Amino acid sequence: MEKVVKTAIAIPQVEYKQIEILRVQMGKTRSQLLMEAFRAWLLQREEAEMEAKYRAGYLKHPEKPQEIKPLTRAGLAAWEKESWT
Repeated sequence: MEKVVKTAIAIPQVEYKQIEILRVQMGKTRSQLLMEAFRAWLLQREEAEMEAKYRAGYLKHPEKPQEIKPLTRAGLAAWEKESWT
């Protein structure tokens, strides 16, 4: 079993009530609900950081026009096969 640590936090009453409503609806404990939310936030943060690194790298080294043309042609060729009727 994963080692756990108990802690106490103070949250506004409005959010506490929302947590209680959600946890009952979802059939989860308060700890389960808050851990799922925290893990989702961590994943979202990690994805945002990776996207920022990708954008920065792309801005540093964008595709050259000669690299884009074959990709554009390939994409257009795929669309030509579609029937739009």
